[in-house]
Amino acid sequence: TYPHKPWPRFRSIFQLWYSLFDFHHNLNLNGNGMAEPAALTQKESQSLLICAMHPHGVIPIQAFLWMAFCDQYLPASYGFGAAADVAMRIPLIRQILCWGSAGSASRNVLYKGLANDQNLFILPGGVAEIFSSQPGTHVVKASRRG
Repeated sequence: TYPHKPWPRFRSIFQLWYSLFDFHHNLNLNGNGMAEPAALTQKESQSLLICAMHPHGVIPIQAFLWMAFCDQYLPASYGFGAAADVAMRIPLIRQILCWGSAGSASRNVLYKGLANDQNLFILPGGVAEIFSSQPGTHVVKASRRG
């Protein structure tokens, strides 16, 4: 049924992919096994976060790994994700993204999520960046607005 609802337990399924894709991280873990945020000031730690990982491919496998990682190591910071509108038109992909708390990357949806005090996890870019980026150099393609 629509609208789709997030399914928090679903996010942990992609932890099974860690070994398949040789997934590693370099965050410091505290004694409880949770990630310690980077050196944030008191004010910054109480602010909303926009966490981005760049670039992603045609099939954003790292988005699913990122979803599982954030759910496992940053549960208190888990918020919502954003996906291209075209991804939200593909039934299976839309369902998976919605179960992971992702929605449209439209301006209104992003503002609404941030206004509800939720952190944003996003993978900006896409196919254009894949073909423009080179080792040691990252390129972000953005249309000019105004």
